[in-house]
Amino acid sequence: MNKNDNNNQPPRAYSTSLRLSPLMHERLARIAERTNRSKTFYIQEAINLYLEELEKIYLTEQEQIELKKQLTNKNN
Repeated sequence: MNKNDNNNQPPRAYSTSLRLSPLMHERLARIAERTNRSKTFYIQEAINLYLEELEKIYLTEQEQIELKKQLTNKNN
């Protein structure tokens, strides 16, 4: 049983792993180092931007409206 089971709250973040080519890893490490940000920050940024594009392509207009409402409510 983990800490979140006691209060019925979802985890604040999920962990996952992925494999990068050596070139992609080097590019990611370089930008992270030069900007004093983490590689995780840039991975999350890239996924977020790409997901927005995929949602525009694959989700219906109504699903997009509902998703935007959910995101707005979470940010407020």
